[in-house]
Amino acid sequence: MNWTGYTAPSVPPTDSFGGYPGTQKTNGMAIASFVCSMAGILLLGLPCLVGVGLGIASLRQIERSGGNQGGRGLALAGIWVGAIFTAIFVVVVIIGILTPSTCNTGFGC
Repeated sequence: MNWTGYTAPSVPPTDSFGGYPGTQKTNGMAIASFVCSMAGILLLGLPCLVGVGLGIASLRQIERSGGNQGGRGLALAGIWVGAIFTAIFVVVVIIGILTPSTCNTGFGC
């Protein structure tokens, strides 16, 4: 049997205490961004603006962490969902303002 070129299977690295290195922590602002953007669907769009701001801030934190933080997908989802529902809310408000009222009683129907 020729064992030339055989390499032993690699062992995953351990930390100084003998355990395996920890996984990436998800950025809290990224989670909050997604939650606020989704809450904006139920609460008429206002939290969506907060979700977009938190998403942008969390993307910056994730980049600065050098790979120690995760949650980029949640942050992007928070930004996109927040932006889309804010735009929909603005369009609905504009249509509501520009649509003439059919009420002629003068009491606000």
